Amino acid sequence: MTGYESKRAAARDKLAQEPVAYLCSPDENGLFGLPTADKACKDCFPVYRQSPQRPWVGLTDEDWKEIEDMPDTFDQGVAWCLARLKGKNS
Repeated sequence: MTGYESKRAAARDKLAQEPVAYLCSPDENGLFGLPTADKACKDCFPVYRQSPQRPWVGLTDEDWKEIEDMPDTFDQGVAWCLARLKGKNS
C-alpha cells in the first residue's frame, strides 16, 4: 500500500466512525454552541473521539546487541535516528 493509499484508507476509517457530539459554528464571540435539536443542523460539524496514542517503542538491548558487530558508522546512524525520533515523538 502506498503512502497515498494508506492516508486515504485512514481518512475513510475516520469518516466511518460515529461522532460523539456535534458543535455549531462559532458565534460572534467565537464560542461554539450545541445544537438545539437532537440532530445536527446545517451549520454544525461532528466531533470525533481521538484515537489513543500508541506508546513509544524504542530499540531494545537485544536490538543494540544485534547491530553491535556492524561498522561504527551504522551504529552511529542508528543512534542518531533513535535520538531524532525520540525528539519528534515526545
